[in-house]
Amino acid sequence: MSRACIQLEEMTQKKLAKQLAFQCAPLLVGIKVSNIFIVSIEDEEHVKALFKESRISYDILFKCEKRIVFFLYHKKHLQKHLLESKQQQLMKQLGYEESSLEEILKQVASRYQCYMSFKQQFPHELGILLGYPHEDVKAFIKNEGKDCLCTGYWKVYSNVNHAKKIFESYDQAKQMVLQMVANGMDIKEIVEKYHDKKQRPLAV
Repeated sequence: MSRACIQLEEMTQKKLAKQLAFQCAPLLVGIKVSNIFIVSIEDEEHVKALFKESRISYDILFKCEKRIVFFLYHKKHLQKHLLESKQQQLMKQLGYEESSLEEILKQVASRYQCYMSFKQQFPHELGILLGYPHEDVKAFIKNEGKDCLCTGYWKVYSNVNHAKKIFESYDQAKQMVLQMVANGMDIKEIVEKYHDKKQRPLAV
């Protein structure tokens, strides 16, 4: 590989690391079950390589000529989240009969692709997969996204104080991971550092 190619590869990795730190820090440090990550189609293989044999899994929600939408997630934590009775009940109401994570992600991806390509209904169940509070997802659907009490990483319809604490912890995670990246840590190192820790870096 030529020196120019190596430099380009390094620049791409640094760019993706900063983008991941900015958009997905809570996931990287283990205080969030999943994140959506949207990149240019040119970065597809770089993202796949970054999470290959990583503790963070990925699925592709949507892909077109210009961009690709990744769904990044901690498999074990997301499975546990979806096994909660209140999550299962809402998922069934939204048309999900299968309880396996693989089948759920396949169906979500199909609905998301229909939304992106044909402007069909947005799959609000993504809110459940992203770890948003069950009550807020239900209220968002019922109110069609209107009349929320506050807005942060999601639209809040109940338990505002608790939601604000979570928003604050996500902001702290973002600053922390951005600093780690600036200090030269790569994304895999950050994931390994915090994955499955009994003591999370931030209280939620």
